[in-house]
Amino acid sequence: MRKTRKSSERQKEIFQFIKAFLLEKGYPPSVREIGQAVGLKSSSTVHGYLARLEENGMIKRDPTKPRAIDILDERPWRQNVPVPMISTHHKDTPLFSEKNSKAVFSFPQEMLGTHKKTFVLRMPDDSMKQDGIAEDDLLFVTPQDFAEDGELVVTKTADHITVRRCPVDSVILGRVIGMYRQL
Repeated sequence: MRKTRKSSERQKEIFQFIKAFLLEKGYPPSVREIGQAVGLKSSSTVHGYLARLEENGMIKRDPTKPRAIDILDERPWRQNVPVPMISTHHKDTPLFSEKNSKAVFSFPQEMLGTHKKTFVLRMPDDSMKQDGIAEDDLLFVTPQDFAEDGELVVTKTADHITVRRCPVDSVILGRVIGMYRQL
């Protein structure tokens, strides 16, 4: 595609939309959302504009993840990293595997407070309400098989995944490092 004035304006429009979306929602828009916002029906056309934005050094994308777009100019949110949401209802797949990922979000690395691979897990029940964690809260979890006494961990007992204070009678799958609650 030849770079025309209209093409440059469309790139700016897409860039501004991505930037506003990131600041408002905290994660990047999907290709479909970008297309709807700027009046493009073809996802391949949106991909073409995203490729040119990346070539121009305005964004960075991870082609293996649908929403992994990072703005490279001002970066008010620092570096965003992909954080997959995992399902607690898995059968034969490991809890922290791509096959068990329901969605991928983008969060500022600074907010996570770690460089370890991090996952989001929706609190499955209200068993931790005494600790201020309600059912459906989003928990940030780093996979590990050990924890200190009293730390919040994701455990597996039989076929049940739950969150609790570091127990001695369960298999530890990960440590909870943060929580997000939508008001």
